[in-house]
Amino acid sequence: MAVLTRPYGEDDMASTRLRWQGWWVLGALVLGAALPAQAQGVVVIAGGGAEGDVGDTTAWSYKLYGELVKNGDRTGDGRIRVAILSTETAPTAFLVDYFKWLGAQEAFTLPVLTRTAANDAAVVDAVRGADVIFIKGGDQGQYYDLWNGTRLETNIRYVVQTLGGAIGGTSAGAMSQAQYAFAGGNDLISADVLTDARTPYLNDVSDGGSGIHNDFLGFVPGVLIDTHCTRRGRLGRLVGLLGKAVQDFAAPGLVAICLEERTGLVIRGTSARAVGVGAVELVQQRASSVLRRDAGRPLYYTNLRLDRLTEGWRYDLSTRLPDTSTRPSTAVGLVYPGDGSLNSGSLDIDGDYRQHEDRFAKKTTYAPSDYTVVSGTGSPFIRGAIGLVDAHNSTTRGAVQETAFRALYDFPSHVVLLVGAGSELWRSTSTPDQVEFARNSYSTDGQLSTLVIDAKTATYKDLSPYTSVSAIAGGKLRAAGFINLTLHALAETSSRGGRYDTVRHTVVGGP
Repeated sequence: MAVLTRPYGEDDMASTRLRWQGWWVLGALVLGAALPAQAQGVVVIAGGGAEGDVGDTTAWSYKLYGELVKNGDRTGDGRIRVAILSTETAPTAFLVDYFKWLGAQEAFTLPVLTRTAANDAAVVDAVRGADVIFIKGGDQGQYYDLWNGTRLETNIRYVVQTLGGAIGGTSAGAMSQAQYAFAGGNDLISADVLTDARTPYLNDVSDGGSGIHNDFLGFVPGVLIDTHCTRRGRLGRLVGLLGKAVQDFAAPGLVAICLEERTGLVIRGTSARAVGVGAVELVQQRASSVLRRDAGRPLYYTNLRLDRLTEGWRYDLSTRLPDTSTRPSTAVGLVYPGDGSLNSGSLDIDGDYRQHEDRFAKKTTYAPSDYTVVSGTGSPFIRGAIGLVDAHNSTTRGAVQETAFRALYDFPSHVVLLVGAGSELWRSTSTPDQVEFARNSYSTDGQLSTLVIDAKTATYKDLSPYTSVSAIAGGKLRAAGFINLTLHALAETSSRGGRYDTVRHTVVGGP
């Protein structure tokens, strides 16, 4: 089967084949893999982005990577040694110097570019003397293909599970830590899976089967992990991968985690703490969730729980809930204020045309302008709604996703609708509060699911203390955090029946 490719810069670097992680049922039931040993030390996962400079104690990487060194000497030789793994042909010395500055007595890079090398004791047994293992960003697919089931993987497990050593990674290195891996060798963007819930980009290049595998490192059980979350507009991708993993492994309790750039989690046991400039998104099913994945048709997925954590929030991986008892002092409590004003009149909104954002009560501005929220000027319009169209455009998708959540922070009684190109929203005069979802009759693009983000169920909101990576230079945009949002991916009202009531904040009808 041929690898599905994209032009350089469409989503990831041309050399990067993004892979995904799957889930085990939390508790005693484990799906096909053993529970990591109790000796396991700290796990640090980061969403990518450039590290801070040596000497900069304010940088996100200082606060995250420093936790790896704090795990201490595990070999008993009185020294903290860091092994930095990658598949680079010529790795730089930056991380060596960085970990030494953080307090390690020794650090070394170890490029492992072939399965032969990964099984060569002379190459990879140096890892067994490490106290910390760090996997760089790069190509998650190569890590799986070249290291899975090898002596190198055995050595990594020895350090982490037998010695209690620390394990960390950024970007592809972070994705490698989850219990399951999207390791099929294909790129995937949100628009793919929102247009076709069974897109070939979810398949394995080698055999055409599922691209999700459950036989790699798996040091963070119970989750999927994705990275570059907001900057690359991956909320739709995250939801699509969650649905596939839930079905592939019959795991309705799976939690999908997406880490923004320069942002990550420090995990000790079952407690995860958010650190960094952006947000960590955690999505899972509720008992009321409805999932439909049909080949060639948009994803339909309703009533998902979305927690979006900014720095200082903690999450319990055993209960799959944020720890609100230790919430940051900046958190603001939310209570649903009640249903909004009724709508009147028919309208349609075309996902290809920015001017149609005037048909929502609110719309946002974003880079190259600074963030702000302005009122729509359409008549009629959708009351109580914040809307962005062409939401998955590769040039603007990061800023669109970040400003959508930021606007919801400012107007939590509203609902956010992210409408993709090729899609249409419309309503009739007979049911003006209920939005329906369709494909543009004149568009050459397929219909994308519309992402609906609702704060009716939310209990807290918060703002990152740092400027977002999607802000303009000197801009005021910051990542917004929420506890217990509701998320839907809705499409094909004519055949599936699902409509969204923007006044009562609920899905009406559906399969």
